Amino acid sequence: MDAPPGIDALAGGGLLLAQGLDPGWLALAAAAAPVAGVLSVGLGCAALSALAVAWGRRDPMDDAQARAFAGRRAGVARRLVWGVLVEGLWQTVAFALQAWRFAFPASLRRLGPAPHATPVLLLGGYLENSGLMALLGWRLRRRGHLCVPLDLPSTLRPIEDNARWLAERVDEVRARTGCARVAIVGHSMGGVIGRALVLAGAPGPGADHEASGAGPGSGPDALARAACAVAVVVSIASPHRGTRMGRLGLGASARDMTPGSDFLRRHPPDRRGAAPVHSILGFQENIVSPAWSSVLDPAAGETVVLDAPTGHVSPLFLAETADHVDRWLRAATPAEASASRPSDASAPAPADALSGALAPAA
Repeated sequence: MDAPPGIDALAGGGLLLAQGLDPGWLALAAAAAPVAGVLSVGLGCAALSALAVAWGRRDPMDDAQARAFAGRRAGVARRLVWGVLVEGLWQTVAFALQAWRFAFPASLRRLGPAPHATPVLLLGGYLENSGLMALLGWRLRRRGHLCVPLDLPSTLRPIEDNARWLAERVDEVRARTGCARVAIVGHSMGGVIGRALVLAGAPGPGADHEASGAGPGSGPDALARAACAVAVVVSIASPHRGTRMGRLGLGASARDMTPGSDFLRRHPPDRRGAAPVHSILGFQENIVSPAWSSVLDPAAGETVVLDAPTGHVSPLFLAETADHVDRWLRAATPAEASASRPSDASAPAPADALSGALAPAA
């Protein structure tokens, strides 16, 4: 098949240009390209962070939020390094990991019997898939956890619809593994969906609504049964009280996460669910606005604000985040399941484990 007109000329011109350049300049250009890409993404993250701060800075804090954010300060230089370079780097990596996951979707077909385990369901957020949680999943696997990546059928539909879908996945994972309970680790909207599920198993203002419109096998009894099978929910950078950036989003889910929505009124921060919901976040958010919207009532679970001025995505790639997640998972896991976990020494090598986290379905 002949190339389209002009392609040969364009390729030839590029080759002549490359031949006319000094090899040192070519090497410099090749090295600068990824750096320029990271900086471009980082500057975009910084612009979003400035907008998030501008929109949310006047929102008052309650006592729980004030305690969580007490002492969280950083100088301008440190904020710029984390907000542009670090966040830009990890956001670029997240794009690449999600592209791989998009090409090779997650599947539950590889799951086999594991009756003594507490599978950890990894759930991405708005306009995300589970690929960006690959490094966190690898770190949790090294600590002996059975991680199961899940990809939402749509991140634009109402959050309660995705909570019903998640309830079905909880039942499916339990059926395939024979386990008694599961844990949920969600990033951004993924954490909000996990909390909506466990709240469906507890009395409250949203119980009747969550059952409405449910299909066969996903009515109130099924939702409550799945909710009671969740040992713990760990949310990372999740806007439990909404985000003012939601007004920029598309779909019903973005409207659900906009402050003042009906969904948020049915899921107030002091409402307790069938399982504890813990929250971990950075104080230089570029999506959750204001950043303290991720803080829940202490009775619902623990909140950790990272020491570094992280943004929305970089917490997923920090060892400190994995340490907190592991601690919460172990606290919610039965002693017999903990005893069955392999030690770090017997965990797979990093390359093998990360390949397994991103492997296509069989």
